[in-house]
Amino acid sequence: MAADERREESAEEEYVGRFLRLADSVEKRLLQGIALLFFILVLMQALLTIDAVRERIVEVDRLEGRSYGFAPSPDRVLY
Repeated sequence: MAADERREESAEEEYVGRFLRLADSVEKRLLQGIALLFFILVLMQALLTIDAVRERIVEVDRLEGRSYGFAPSPDRVLY
């Protein structure tokens, strides 16, 4: 009977070990994905600061005909 209990404990420990390895692997991949998405976000925001690139990427800039940096004069009412 003691051998059966040890075998059950061993199987349970093996299961827990496998689960922890899987969880570590999944966590590592998720963190890598988050880091990649953050890098892409920063890169795209940096690219949008360049007028020539922004005009090609953002359709609104092409349609309006004015760059994003355009600001109306303070004495002009917009509404």
